[in-house]
Amino acid sequence: MVDNKKSQVKKFGEKLKNLREQHGYTRNDIAKVAGIQYAAVAKWETGERLLDIFTLAKIAKFLNLSIDSILENDIQEKTIDVSDLSEENRSLVTDFVTLLRGRKNKT
Repeated sequence: MVDNKKSQVKKFGEKLKNLREQHGYTRNDIAKVAGIQYAAVAKWETGERLLDIFTLAKIAKFLNLSIDSILENDIQEKTIDVSDLSEENRSLVTDFVTLLRGRKNKT
């Protein structure tokens, strides 16, 4: 399991690097936008560390991409047990998932 997680982090880092390069930016450009140091970007791209969601949002906006498109193919579909939720809350979860799927199809 740990090896799988490491490979996913490395794969995500490679994707982030490819997206940055495709858009013609340097690690320094990304560091400035994210408000962090160059070394942090290097660690993300080499799979040594993961960035937080807020930083990912800044980078996505800078690259004019959605967070979904950056994460696409890097997130495995998961099943979430909602059996302990009330019927009303299960309905809300279903409605929310439907809404998100609709948004993804429109982009």
